[in-house]
Amino acid sequence: MIRGIVLAAAALALFSWAYLLSLQAAKSQQTFGGNGSAAARYREPEILLGGVEVREIRADGRSQRFSAESASYAVLSKRFSAQRVTLTLKGEGDKVVVRAPRGEWDMERGTVDLPEGGTAESGGGWTASVPEARVELGERRLTAGKAILSIPGVRVTGSGLVWRWEEGTVELSAPESLVVPDRLGKDAARKERGGTR
Repeated sequence: MIRGIVLAAAALALFSWAYLLSLQAAKSQQTFGGNGSAAARYREPEILLGGVEVREIRADGRSQRFSAESASYAVLSKRFSAQRVTLTLKGEGDKVVVRAPRGEWDMERGTVDLPEGGTAESGGGWTASVPEARVELGERRLTAGKAILSIPGVRVTGSGLVWRWEEGTVELSAPESLVVPDRLGKDAARKERGGTR
């Protein structure tokens, strides 16, 4: 525990140092208008990270992990913009792993947007593929407009996906199609023909 506290303090000190450097850099990049007045035009300071892993540990011991191959952190708006993102979300049941090519984590709102879509998989066999989605960390749910939802044996395409990983529930409010495995279709055809192969 003491080791964890020391590591957390060191990380906080490093982050604070980078924050001060970024603010100083932002001030030095201010431009001035033609009339000589300060035109508060400067880019928000960012911290560039070659790789990042952030963990949220709750009082009950459950944790959530956000990792990415590369990321940038906007200091003032408190947003991570990351590439090749992996989110590990733990609830009552199996953990859910979300993978996406890009993620936008708003730390103030507690949301992670996946504008280019991604996949979510649970240890219990549920899999969702979405063109875009939002992970609401405070509400402990993943939502998406369109989705392909799969469990062993069945695949459903539809809209209105709500995956509450802490409760272990998955909902699709408007299913549009149901696809069963080809093996089941072949078995049904054999029964109609009276065959046993």
